[in-house]
Amino acid sequence: MSGDFKQCLPIVPGQGRNGISSSILKRSHLWKGLEKCTLTQSMRLRPGLEYWHKYLEDLGNGVLNNMSDDVELKHVEFTPSINELINRVFPDLYSTPLDNVILCPLNSSVNAINHMIINETPV
Repeated sequence: MSGDFKQCLPIVPGQGRNGISSSILKRSHLWKGLEKCTLTQSMRLRPGLEYWHKYLEDLGNGVLNNMSDDVELKHVEFTPSINELINRVFPDLYSTPLDNVILCPLNSSVNAINHMIINETPV
């Protein structure tokens, strides 16, 4: 097993924050029998992206939350259409490395955007 526990929350239908957090692997009886290994270097951090790395760490650790537990996302842009969003995020989709992402709250949105991009991919 591996991953960032802040990004791998269990799905517990009908439960709120407390019900979900009480169901995480770290609170399971199995946790005592697992060996914990840690990375010594971030595999995502590339030279020049130190600010972005710190921002993501602070976001995951709740440092950016206000008193209402809301987070202001400063790196968010709004576009009038999904096609324009795809073109802004991936301006040269077929000839440059993909360093950007589109975040979606629902898998159905991810599937729809993926389908749109795949349909425009030259064969």
